[in-house]
Amino acid sequence: MLTPDVLEAAGFDAGMPFEAFEAVGCSVLRDSGYRGRTGLYEVMAVDETIRDLAIRRASADEIRARALANGMRLLRDDGLRKVRLGAMSLAEVARVS
Repeated sequence: MLTPDVLEAAGFDAGMPFEAFEAVGCSVLRDSGYRGRTGLYEVMAVDETIRDLAIRRASADEIRARALANGMRLLRDDGLRKVRLGAMSLAEVARVS
């Protein structure tokens, strides 16, 4: 089980405790601890404002800021959600995000 300090350092709220475990593998799964695939997704809805920013070639930082204000879910946030659900390990999220 991961310690509260490790979870907090990864971005989890210390006030919302939960158990998280590292993946433990076997020879059948090449010691990965995973069976099948689980994707991490970064989802950005393109609204009128973001469309206008793209048309006028705004910076990526400006578009990102607007997308986050609109509720865009970041790749890491999706990964941390899947850690909380027990579908992915923290080490795997750190590796891919």
